[in-house]
Amino acid sequence: MAACRRSDIQKLRAIAHPKLAHLTDVIVFPVRGEYPLAGKLQGGDYDGDTFWICWDNILVEPFRNAPAPLNPPNHADSGIEKDDKALKQVMDTRDLSSIDGFLKEAFDFRLTSSLLGMATNLHEKVAYNQNKITSHEIDALCDLHDLLVDAPKQAYKFDEKKFHWLVGHKLKLKDQHEPAYKQAMKSRNNREIGTNDKMTPGDYNYNPDNILDYLYFDVIRKHNFVTRQLVSDALPKEQEDDPILQQPYVQLKGSKNKALEMELQTLLSGFGGIVKNWNCSLGDRSESTIDRYGRLLDRCYASFCSLNPSSATISDPEIARLIDPHYSLGRPPLWETIRASAFYTEYPKKHTLVWQMAGRELSMLKAYSNPDTYHVVPAIFADMKVCEPTCGLSERRVLTRFSFTLQAKPHKVPRLDEDESDDELESEPERIV
Repeated sequence: MAACRRSDIQKLRAIAHPKLAHLTDVIVFPVRGEYPLAGKLQGGDYDGDTFWICWDNILVEPFRNAPAPLNPPNHADSGIEKDDKALKQVMDTRDLSSIDGFLKEAFDFRLTSSLLGMATNLHEKVAYNQNKITSHEIDALCDLHDLLVDAPKQAYKFDEKKFHWLVGHKLKLKDQHEPAYKQAMKSRNNREIGTNDKMTPGDYNYNPDNILDYLYFDVIRKHNFVTRQLVSDALPKEQEDDPILQQPYVQLKGSKNKALEMELQTLLSGFGGIVKNWNCSLGDRSESTIDRYGRLLDRCYASFCSLNPSSATISDPEIARLIDPHYSLGRPPLWETIRASAFYTEYPKKHTLVWQMAGRELSMLKAYSNPDTYHVVPAIFADMKVCEPTCGLSERRVLTRFSFTLQAKPHKVPRLDEDESDDELESEPERIV
């Protein structure tokens, strides 16, 4: 549960008790005291909650605990009603045929929209605009948040009309603008993947005295800019085209076969349509979103995959060998490799589009050109570990940043238990961290 109140984070003293030494990844709270410690935290109880613990002395040492409210908030103060009807008021407990009344009440109550998200977002905006962690308005919204968290259990009823009455009439909160750091995060997410974020903090009415704005703009973004510049310097975009990736297309480009020449011209014309669609769709950046970008990629990729030889030329021997899967030996048909190579060669500046459309074929083409490339099944690949290359100290400083080798761990033949089958040993690949 996210922290809302200033008391939702508490500094405690940890002790080492020999009788608890066998426990790991758990917190043992004391039973002494006037108020349970977990109850001082946001939504804290003892039913398996996950707690965040910080041991960093830089943060812990100057931290001071804020007093936690000892009594639960009154739901009536927030305009919340409580439905305290008894079961016998909605059905006859001696007649099960009257259960429809109970089900109707239950569905009506559970299908009511929760306003917990609206309350949380408003609390975030008010705390940001006031640049405080406590005030009359902030504490009132924290009370509302605590009540809405347990609304289904407590049979609380609260709708948008009552929410707007609480916000506008009682708390007298006017329109709250969105925090600058959230505006920047949304703007960054809505940009085309692979483009640089040229917006400055001033474009978002950035407040350097707000801790979250400071962390996002002065720490995280600055770190990202420096890192991006280091990567850009190490891997400049303006580099020579890879002749290995160009070779399949260049080799066929000079063919005297009329059918092949016609198919290559048709292929280039299809590329032009894809690039035009790409440029037009991305022209209006104000409407650019991740979902819209994904749909554009899907459309372009479908058009790219449809660029195949026509039925009028597939009988030609030169064309037939390019699309016949017999020649691929488990690899993509030769035509797919040629199509990828042609797109890479003809549009050297469209890095993002080319690799989104033909990245799989180009990567395989590059890998096949290296005699040290090995093919492994997913289960073996998952069992490999990354090792630093063996080299001199002066070389290691450079190579360890960019190059690694994969070294397989020794395998042991698994034994079958009586209740296992061969199929159960073929598990999903493990994630490499």
